[in-house]
Amino acid sequence: MFRNYFKVATRSLIRHKGYSFINIFGLTVGLCAALLILLYAKSELTYDRVHTQAENIYMVYKERITPTGTQETFDTWAPTWEALKEDYAQVVNGARVINQGLWVEVNGERFNEPATLTDRSYFELFDFKLKEGNRQTVLSGLNEAVVSQALAERLFPGENAMGKTIMVPSLDNQYIVSGILEEVPYNSYLQPNLIVPVQSHPEFEGIAGNWGSSFLESYVLLKPDTDVAELEASFEDFIAKIWDAQTAENTNFKLLNLLDVYDRFNDNRQYAYILLIVAIGILLIAAINFMNLATARSMERAREAGMRKVLGAVKPQLVIQYLTESLTITFISLVLGLVLAVALLPRFNTYYNIGLATDFWQDPGNMLAILAVGLLIGLASGLYPAFYITSLKSVDTLKGKVLKTNGVGKFIRNALVVLQFMFSTLLIVGTLVIGRQVDFMKNKDMAFDKENLLVLPIRVDDFPSEEQGINQLSGLRNALKSHTSVTSLTATSSIPGNFPGRFTFVVPDGFTAEQRLRMRFTFVDHDFFSSLRIGLLKGRDFLPNSEQDRSEAAIVNKAALQAFGWEDIEGKYLNFGNRKVQVIGVVDDYNFESLANEVAPIIHFYRPPENAVHSFTVARVAAGRTADALSLAKEQWELALPSVPFDYYFVDQRFQQLYEAEERLTGAISTFSMVAIIIATMGLLGLSSLITAQRTKEIGIRKVLGATVMSIIGLLSKRFALLIGLAFVLTIPVAVVLLNNWLADFAYRIHLGPLVFLVALVGTLFVALMAIGLQTAKAALANPVQSIRYE
Repeated sequence: MFRNYFKVATRSLIRHKGYSFINIFGLTVGLCAALLILLYAKSELTYDRVHTQAENIYMVYKERITPTGTQETFDTWAPTWEALKEDYAQVVNGARVINQGLWVEVNGERFNEPATLTDRSYFELFDFKLKEGNRQTVLSGLNEAVVSQALAERLFPGENAMGKTIMVPSLDNQYIVSGILEEVPYNSYLQPNLIVPVQSHPEFEGIAGNWGSSFLESYVLLKPDTDVAELEASFEDFIAKIWDAQTAENTNFKLLNLLDVYDRFNDNRQYAYILLIVAIGILLIAAINFMNLATARSMERAREAGMRKVLGAVKPQLVIQYLTESLTITFISLVLGLVLAVALLPRFNTYYNIGLATDFWQDPGNMLAILAVGLLIGLASGLYPAFYITSLKSVDTLKGKVLKTNGVGKFIRNALVVLQFMFSTLLIVGTLVIGRQVDFMKNKDMAFDKENLLVLPIRVDDFPSEEQGINQLSGLRNALKSHTSVTSLTATSSIPGNFPGRFTFVVPDGFTAEQRLRMRFTFVDHDFFSSLRIGLLKGRDFLPNSEQDRSEAAIVNKAALQAFGWEDIEGKYLNFGNRKVQVIGVVDDYNFESLANEVAPIIHFYRPPENAVHSFTVARVAAGRTADALSLAKEQWELALPSVPFDYYFVDQRFQQLYEAEERLTGAISTFSMVAIIIATMGLLGLSSLITAQRTKEIGIRKVLGATVMSIIGLLSKRFALLIGLAFVLTIPVAVVLLNNWLADFAYRIHLGPLVFLVALVGTLFVALMAIGLQTAKAALANPVQSIRYE
């Protein structure tokens, strides 16, 4: 029996090729898009679930309560996790993590590598698997190191790295490779590359019990079912035991679950949920096409159903027949969508810079979920048409009275078309708004000139000795500064777009010790503000090689001046414990990080260019001389530091990278908007074709009575234009609420205006009416004699 149902369904699909193509194409593209999004969302929403204890692992962080508000900071002290374990039974294990770049030397060749200094317990908390080595004993010795596969291949190409020796000059230590990591899943927040014991740091003994400087991450493993809120509340006594009353009053310890860490820093869940909604919308649009076309064909299918009933078929048999057709279309589309998704997945991975498995279809769980989605779509799309058609009276269907006597189907079709275009319009508006926000952030005046700023990440510590570093860097900088391709040069510890989080406590004049502020600080030389073209609003700049400015002066930005509540800086000082520093200048609020954040108060201290604190040499390149400046910089770098590959970037490019997430979201939504519009428009094309065919005789009579081609096209298109207009009106409040909520996360943002909505309306109407117009024009231009003979 089921074989016969399938045979009839196949014949029906072949007989109605246009109808079948529209449905299969729409569902294939929709399922492919949805499948890629669902795989992406699943990986983003399961970040760090690769670690079996993730639900019980927490990052310790602190809240600083200051007169200007509460600041969250994630740097903690070296003794943190061990002290917590000693005082709280709920803490069963933990690990310190210091992430920093280290120079690694092998056979005279140097590599600058991301490194993790941690405890042996790191492998007890996190489930990083070893390709070679023993997880139970690795890092037991202070001279042991674990490396990633990629690092092993870089350091020892074509050789087995196990047992090999690497030198880390800055730690004054040699390490033996005792483990090689398996490839770390991309959706792990921690991405170890080189792991060495934190105890091997030459200054470890001095920092192990130091509660005065916070500079590392602390992770703790709690007992299952620990009441985290209760544990956090009890930290008050712990803090009071360590620090003075003022610090304890203004400090809270908090716990952030490992599963929430990546989202806290990258906001990935918001984007994953946005794309999930897009996926569901695309599937709905494709399914609505199916339902609409099936009900629009009700006249033809109703006659078939009526004849089958007369010949003895019962309603359940007819329902099964129509559901078989629906499921056949769905599963053909599912197979094609799966093949298309597998083909597109490598490009999808490249675009999003992720590592979704290309063999996802081999996972039984994934395939069951995909089959379940296919079954759900097939049943959801086919049930209404099946029950609608089989519920009609045989006498009415054979007389062709279906459309004349039933308005329910027409209402449902109209409602579904409105729903389709509501979602399509929302996607278009979203694409336009997100794109405008990204362009706004890229092009906003940032109170400094970010163009043509060449950054060389080179510092004194990169050289074998401090003396050599000072001499070689001075030679490099002098060569750059004297060349015509470079208009100015500066040395700095921070650069906009790459501003490390250094903070200090400060008591400005007019504040008491209890009102001290926690502020960001950086070190610059005397050419920093002029080279970056940052406006000096009050006072003076640092003087070259001034020992007084080095020890007794600071320049703050406007945000800091406002935080101090000062009107002027004359005779104003900042107090750092027993040290007093005069504020000699105020600069404009330049944006040193993403425009998603407001400009924070910042204090600038002076250090001469040769000082080891500086991490960057920044050259302002003359317009049109980029190639010359790069050639010179590369030549001088290789003279100064031949063992290290030449490295550079431009500030404007770094800021573009800060908005990669938003740009990828814009690209994804714009692509899927096009998919949604194409699917919805093809549905309209099929729907208008069927409805036009059903009104063929009416069109012929109207032409005989004098109707023009344009009036007939307008008559047939008017209904769809009204439906699209209604969809647009209903979309506006939804779009305003959703997009304003998204824009609220940006300190500097655009404001929604009527233009984006107008563009979306015009674009949607144009595409839809073009598709409908082609079909209606064909009907309007037909010979009226043939039209009247129709039916």
